[in-house]
Amino acid sequence: MGLLDEKCLGCGKKYPAYRGGPGKPKVGTVVQGPGFIYSGACCGSCWGVAETDGFNLYDKAGWDAWSAKMKQGGKAGKAQRAATAVMKAHETEAKIKSIKISTGPVPWPYEIEGVVFNIASDAGLFSFIKAGPEEAVRRAEAMLKLQAHERGCDAVIHTIFEHRITVDADVFGKAQQGIEIFAYGTAVKRRS
Repeated sequence: MGLLDEKCLGCGKKYPAYRGGPGKPKVGTVVQGPGFIYSGACCGSCWGVAETDGFNLYDKAGWDAWSAKMKQGGKAGKAQRAATAVMKAHETEAKIKSIKISTGPVPWPYEIEGVVFNIASDAGLFSFIKAGPEEAVRRAEAMLKLQAHERGCDAVIHTIFEHRITVDADVFGKAQQGIEIFAYGTAVKRRS
């Protein structure tokens, strides 16, 4: 193979190769390793997967073990991990969407985890798209849900939304009105 058609041992994609020995490659490049002796190539994506799987690609023994695994069909494992990651992302997104935001209590027993808060804004765009309170409130709710999810909570109760009008100059120097929403509430977990 020539300099411009090296194939990654992990995914099989061809990329321009970097022949300076192993190193942490960027996605889209292939690094040959280990050392100065050619023994295969790896793209940045597969390098990260190999490290996650516990292979030290800077070390000849680690490189040899990883390349042997790839030659024996390690690609299926990578595809499985990618599918699992996508599934987890969808589950996380669904969990965040299911978190309730309430200006009062929730109708089930709960355990208080703490206060969550943030500031969201909507300044419109270039003077011809006006600022909208709906968009600012939507952003504030989304951030409250994210913060509640990070704490493992199911709802944010007794939420308060305060606002203020701001004026700033747009890119053309013209005054532009914006809306800031300060939102805070109590993050709670459903008690079983």
